[in-house]
Amino acid sequence: MCKKLEVSRSGFYAWAKRAPSEHCRRDQALLRLIAGHFEESNGIESFFHSLKTEAIHGRRFSDAMQLDTAVRRYIERYNRTRIHSSLAYMSPIDYERTNA
Repeated sequence: MCKKLEVSRSGFYAWAKRAPSEHCRRDQALLRLIAGHFEESNGIESFFHSLKTEAIHGRRFSDAMQLDTAVRRYIERYNRTRIHSSLAYMSPIDYERTNA
């Protein structure tokens, strides 16, 4: 491989063992940040999908107050009683109590 890359063996191993550059460390930190935001947004997207399919689609609301009430009830149920596979099949409140 060193022949193909036209580098000496010692040069290659010195490069392979060196600490990452500042630029590389910043890139890695940025990737971790992006991955964290992606994970967070995935949960939000899942919540809104569940909200729409379980509480809104197929229903007619006579006014904004009725829609607001339906959304608030859904959020209450979502947090208190609805189980989540990502939380070991517990509600968010039960999961927090168990893992606090």
